[in-house]
Amino acid sequence: MQQEINRALADPEVKQKLLAQGLEAHSRTAVEFGKFIDDETRKWSEVIRAGGL
Repeated sequence: MQQEINRALADPEVKQKLLAQGLEAHSRTAVEFGKFIDDETRKWSEVIRAGGL
């Protein structure tokens, strides 16, 4: 599945459609994606706590 996602993201038409929607896609390995999710969870948890939400 990762190979097909990478192929789709390399397609200029797909890139343009995503950009038109304000999206910028990045291809990552499962490990890189897991680290991204962990980092985002940590970052936004701090924001939520700081805001008292």
